[in-house]
Amino acid sequence: MSGKMRSHYAMQRIVDKFFVSCKEKGLTDYQSKELWRQIESFAGYSSAKHTVHRLHCFLTRLRFLKLTTRLSFMASVLNNGGGFYSPAVYIEESKRLGLKIELPSINESEKEYVGKGKASVSV
Repeated sequence: MSGKMRSHYAMQRIVDKFFVSCKEKGLTDYQSKELWRQIESFAGYSSAKHTVHRLHCFLTRLRFLKLTTRLSFMASVLNNGGGFYSPAVYIEESKRLGLKIELPSINESEKEYVGKGKASVSV
């Protein structure tokens, strides 16, 4: 009913079939229209509610990972390179979390950010 999965024509066929089925079952036009109105109303609400719930679950998972595996989490965020903020912001956040950011070393540096040692916190 959101319109993303169906064309206008396909949705119109569903609506027509619904009203034909209601008439076959003995419902009045008023009852059929009211029932359809309620179905449409709920479809809009449930879709939005589902999206908000999924976003909340995703953000909760991110917070959990950030708290329990700070070192790995921040190294992964920095390696991703496509965040909303610049890498400097994530480096500052890492410092705020108590992680030590080392300068690049010719002898020891790797291609990507790497977490060394144990800097995670258990919940």
